[in-house]
Amino acid sequence: MITTSSDIQTYLGLASMTALATQVQALAEAHVKDFLGWQEVEQQTWVEYYPREQGATNTNDPHYIVASNHQRAVPGFYFAPNIIQLQQLPVRSITEVREDATGYFGQVAGSFGSNTLLQQGSDYFLKTEQGGIAWSGQLVRRAFWFPATIGSVMVTYVAGFTAAELSGRWQVFKTAVLETAGDLYLRAKALSMGHKPDIASEADGGGVSASYVNNRLAGVSVPDAVADMLQPYVNYGEMAL
Repeated sequence: MITTSSDIQTYLGLASMTALATQVQALAEAHVKDFLGWQEVEQQTWVEYYPREQGATNTNDPHYIVASNHQRAVPGFYFAPNIIQLQQLPVRSITEVREDATGYFGQVAGSFGSNTLLQQGSDYFLKTEQGGIAWSGQLVRRAFWFPATIGSVMVTYVAGFTAAELSGRWQVFKTAVLETAGDLYLRAKALSMGHKPDIASEADGGGVSASYVNNRLAGVSVPDAVADMLQPYVNYGEMAL
């Protein structure tokens, strides 16, 4: 998770974690990731197959071209784009890339064997941007093309941020979760007291009152301030950075 129980407990000013605080933490993390369009913010290794849809045949290609290992000729219609857009952002490093025109998502016996391994640098490279991080998630094939056949490229790569980074340079994501958790917690407490979440303040009688702000964009699951904070990192296929 982006935050720890201690982070939430401290931010909410609780003596100990409660069932509500635990529930709010999980919901806040999900809301932030949904808004970002990321499956996970925390760093981990992913194995994915590309292209996800059948590529178009390039009729201008020669009938046969040299394969990536430079040792055999293969039908040219298998090859089309030279850039793969990786889905998990930001990409930190590529572990390996394997190319098998008849691999079909690894569902064919013996597919993606050792002879299908491409060499980083000579066969492909990862496009990096700010801070040496691949915010765009673009994997570029050199000299040749990636197969257009669906599920013919297997990419193993690392994406996301370490726990140390989430507490340091990239603590914006932890802050976003904490602020969202605080917003959800106060709304839940208000509802438990019989208040309505779309009213700015209500009196309980005897001089006791509760105040809270209806701070939401239409259809957005995080507070307005959090939405503004996270906007540069939203995954639209690639990030703005």
